[in-house]
Amino acid sequence: DGSCDPDRWISGLKEIVAEEYEIVIPGHGPLCGSEGITEQIEFLKQFRDVIKAAIEDGLTAEKFLDEQRTPNYYFEGAEHRVKVSVEHWFGHYG
Repeated sequence: DGSCDPDRWISGLKEIVAEEYEIVIPGHGPLCGSEGITEQIEFLKQFRDVIKAAIEDGLTAEKFLDEQRTPNYYFEGAEHRVKVSVEHWFGHYG
């Protein structure tokens, strides 16, 4: 989503975890509980950190994708989101 602010996304997910829901119905992916949301938060933080480091190293989004630097998290069927996410996050943090 071109309007996504990764840091606000992480903050919002932390608020959901704090509520300790037994079942969460995400917009994408399988049903989960707080542990699934916590995994997503950790992935997003790791993704943010590798994107920021790549930008500091002078990499482009294309080079980042070519080198397959994206942390492995995307669930089956969501692989198509990798390119869009990388490009957006490079734009957001760049």
